[in-house]
Amino acid sequence: MTRDAPDDWYRLSATAVRVPPVGPDAIYCTLFTREAGFAELAEAELRSLADGHVVEPGVYLSASPIRWAEAGFGTGGGRQLAFATTLEELRAQVAALDLRTPTFGIKVRRVPRAAQGSQAAKKIIADCVTGDVDFAEPRLSLFLIVSHRGFRLLLEGDPGDGRWRDSAHKPHNLMIAIPVRIGQAMLNLTARPGDSLLDPFCGSGTIPLLAALAGLTAYGSDISAAWVDNAAANIAHFGAQATLRRVDARDATQRADCIVSNPPYGVFSHLEADALHAVLRNLKRLSRRVTLVSSEHLEDALVAAGYAISRVLTVEPERFERFIYLTSVPLA
Repeated sequence: MTRDAPDDWYRLSATAVRVPPVGPDAIYCTLFTREAGFAELAEAELRSLADGHVVEPGVYLSASPIRWAEAGFGTGGGRQLAFATTLEELRAQVAALDLRTPTFGIKVRRVPRAAQGSQAAKKIIADCVTGDVDFAEPRLSLFLIVSHRGFRLLLEGDPGDGRWRDSAHKPHNLMIAIPVRIGQAMLNLTARPGDSLLDPFCGSGTIPLLAALAGLTAYGSDISAAWVDNAAANIAHFGAQATLRRVDARDATQRADCIVSNPPYGVFSHLEADALHAVLRNLKRLSRRVTLVSSEHLEDALVAAGYAISRVLTVEPERFERFIYLTSVPLA
């Protein structure tokens, strides 16, 4: 092992945990779902959180960290300390890191599950780290990714706040409510820190709840008084805050920095084409950033109403196909 680095070169804290410092060429690795039908949305979401690229299915590299638990489709991640295509190369790279810690643990993820070599790689890493193994409460948490391309060793990063996942278990739910993973991804694709957000078809309150949990100023409205009450109960259940009103989306007046919504238009809904056009005309007065998800094609309606479509993402084309429209309203 290399032992000639200065003592403060690796220092992570005052408790003798030493890892390589963050340098200008640091690489961060985020794992995301490889489920069929979600890859396009998952990649777009990660790109909105940090500029980077997919290097292999389910693996995203970026120059800045991503709090993966705050992403709708993130499953793990951290700062990449080593990448090797062979076990011998892995041993050399990890030994050169001179990792020292009172205790450490190694989590392993195979991407895909058929990838070979995880046990041998894990033993090599353990042999190269100075410290005792402790999987319960390690002082140093390492993350090994094994794929067909090779072996990636990560210093496990701050996952962020993943409380939004609990919102899938609201006291009151709609059968056609948007899945929370899709809602969270739409939120990340649209909202900026400190934004206010409006959902004019809030239903059970999924999107206002996600916005509130993300620290945004959340507004929601719905034509159904019963569902406004249910949404309020759902949001209160999680200790979050949002301003809710019963109002027809055609008459809504609440302005916001962005709109994220799942309009009830299509096979399983009640919104007719004429009503949809009226809604779109009204919403563009309330925000210049509008993201909508629908089981129906909305391109013609959006363009006719004056929206500029920046991207259309397709979700679950083989099961329950949805289209996510990222749009903006040009200045008049």
